[in-house]
Amino acid sequence: MPRLRNLLCLIFFSVVVSAQQQHHYEHVSTRGYNVFSIYKDTEGIVWIGTSDGLFTYAQLSSQSPLFYKRSAALENIVTDIQEDNLHRLWLRLQSNAYLIYTPRNNQVITNAEDYLRKQGIQVNPEFSASIDETGRVWIFQQDKVFVRDFKANTT
Repeated sequence: MPRLRNLLCLIFFSVVVSAQQQHHYEHVSTRGYNVFSIYKDTEGIVWIGTSDGLFTYAQLSSQSPLFYKRSAALENIVTDIQEDNLHRLWLRLQSNAYLIYTPRNNQVITNAEDYLRKQGIQVNPEFSASIDETGRVWIFQQDKVFVRDFKANTT
């Protein structure tokens, strides 16, 4: 009987250890910032919108997250993050304005309304945007809807 009990204990502990190895959880300090949005881009980078702006997971988990130089525009409260088909991040701010951020070259378009107007889409600051699975940007304003495919350069 003790051998059976030992065998059952060994099997039980093996299952527990196996289950623990399958689930890996990690606590990352947000350094006191409130988190409003999390987005994993097509390159696998995890972006976190906080009360102190936009960070990557790697930045927040590092010893000095503010070491990375970023545009002052990215220090706004980011409430939503989406990615278009040119791999740019559309960041909705607490003010409901949008920033368009290109991580590859660290460029920020701070006036999305003017940018969209240059693309032939007449909007005012109260527009909303949603990006579909193909990366097309759907722009909503009052009674109008525009779909912009930046890769194909079509509206």
